[in-house]
Amino acid sequence: MIEHQLWANAEITRRLQLGELDDAGQLRLLRHMAIAEQVWLLRLQGKGTLHLQLWEDGDAGETLRLMQANAQGYRLYMEQLTEEELERIVNYTNQQGQPFQTPVRDILLQVALHGQYHRGQLNRRIVELGEKPAVFDYIVYARS
Repeated sequence: MIEHQLWANAEITRRLQLGELDDAGQLRLLRHMAIAEQVWLLRLQGKGTLHLQLWEDGDAGETLRLMQANAQGYRLYMEQLTEEELERIVNYTNQQGQPFQTPVRDILLQVALHGQYHRGQLNRRIVELGEKPAVFDYIVYARS
């Protein structure tokens, strides 16, 4: 699912033509996705995230670089992942300062589902603007 996430992120980014993206709402949503992925990756690595804001403005170049760094980070993490690690409990503090404990398995599922939700929102806006939507269904990924 994480490999699909990374592939789908690349597909929506390509469809949005990030370098030419002038829709502030789309860019803000894409940036939110990237920051949320960064937050969860840092938590998986045992690092704090209170310094990050889930909803912030930024330019397309920064957002693309963050997405690329996230992709690299998740790939490295997944290469080392074992079945036992999936059951490991991660202790973290959410962005509001509340402590939580969550298994790695559930965190990875959250990352995948959160991205799918927001890519759908981005696709809806693409269609509203009269453009052809990105195709990032899992089955398309699996067939490739």
